[in-house]
Amino acid sequence: MKKILVTGGTGLIGKKVVELLSKKNKVFVITRTQTSVNKNGIMYINADLSNAEAIKLAVSGKDIIVHIGGVIKDSRKNIFRTNIEGTKNIVNACIKNNVKRIVFISSDAVFQGHKNIYSESKRIGELEIKKIKDNCILRSTIVYGKENKTNLGKVIELIKNYPAITIPGKGNNKIQPIHVNDVAKYISIAVEKNIQGTYILAGGEVITFNEFIDEVCKFLGIKRLKIHIPIFLVLPLAKLLEIISPQFGINVSQIKNLNLDKVYDILKTIKVFKHKPINIKDGLKLTLS
Repeated sequence: MKKILVTGGTGLIGKKVVELLSKKNKVFVITRTQTSVNKNGIMYINADLSNAEAIKLAVSGKDIIVHIGGVIKDSRKNIFRTNIEGTKNIVNACIKNNVKRIVFISSDAVFQGHKNIYSESKRIGELEIKKIKDNCILRSTIVYGKENKTNLGKVIELIKNYPAITIPGKGNNKIQPIHVNDVAKYISIAVEKNIQGTYILAGGEVITFNEFIDEVCKFLGIKRLKIHIPIFLVLPLAKLLEIISPQFGINVSQIKNLNLDKVYDILKTIKVFKHKPINIKDGLKLTLS
């Protein structure tokens, strides 16, 4: 039985990962929301990624670190503090405690066309992770699933509650979203099979943003009007929000990236992990049922 420390273990992906790993391992979860407590055989440790001493103690005695925790939408300062300094603290703690194995959840944002503070933090984070020789870096595309309230989860909520959906651009950009269950499965396989290297995690189907909306509407048995707004009209608002309210989660590079296709060859991932991700219809069934 391995002792595994999971950061971000209370989030959308993390909860699924902890559920899978705890079946055969002793799992410890770093959390900022509660004091240290043992619940259902899982040890929750109160610590913050930015607190080097607390992380050093949490990492001590563990066999594997699964680093999922991070910030996507926040101020530049907080994203760097959590995603970069937090990752440095994890890596340094591993080195000091002789923990030789780490699995890191990165993002396809590291090679997206228009860079932003989040993509940069993940790029730097990957460089830190590689200081641990036995590492596995998993670059995930956009994740969706039940209880997800951001990105595609927010789009689904808008479809449910409003008669029209506003779309920046033409909506013909191709995406390859992955269901949270598949992400968790890939992570658990990386841990159990001691897989090393860098891999892309993407869904089993390529779809345009317009088609995604259509599939959601079809499943829910509703019709929604799609209103397309030219990108150049949205950019000034995005720039303003980026300055006055970074927590809102909209920035210029994000809007520009809406026009780009995000399609990936996942044959290598499927071959190594021996797991094929589900398609959009099956994913939406799990998400909306």
